[in-house]
Amino acid sequence: MILIFGRNNHVVSRLIQFRTWEQWSHVGIIHGDQVIEAKGIPVIEYIENKLLKKPFYTEHGVVLTPINEFKARYLQTDLRYIEGNENKALELLGRPFDMGAIFGAFLHQEWHDLNADMCVEVIVHAAENIDMQFAHKITPAMLYWFSLPVEEGEPCFTA
Repeated sequence: MILIFGRNNHVVSRLIQFRTWEQWSHVGIIHGDQVIEAKGIPVIEYIENKLLKKPFYTEHGVVLTPINEFKARYLQTDLRYIEGNENKALELLGRPFDMGAIFGAFLHQEWHDLNADMCVEVIVHAAENIDMQFAHKITPAMLYWFSLPVEEGEPCFTA
């Protein structure tokens, strides 16, 4: 599977980078000209939904995103290879994003929702040789170092 990593300067990305001491804050799986990813909910939108019951207006959860859109969201992206089956990740499409786990990570709490996913959990679900019970403990940076470099011209690159 070809993974695409992203880093940005927005607040959540910077917090993830600070918390993990690494540069990568997001990861997805290349699927043709799209990326399978778990997109988070903007914090203000999440709070408005929880407190004021306002409907969500941003696409979130496990979704397919055009690769050009994915790359446009990040200042830097990188491609890596890891053994796995992207079809397993496709099975997760439509699942919600695990905002509780994000908040819990920053507060050093285990607020993991088994019925929702963060970006790394989508990857671990589809990856070989990584036990799913540890998925919520893995960071994008850990996946980066578990994977191998890929250049866009190499045969295994599909986008």
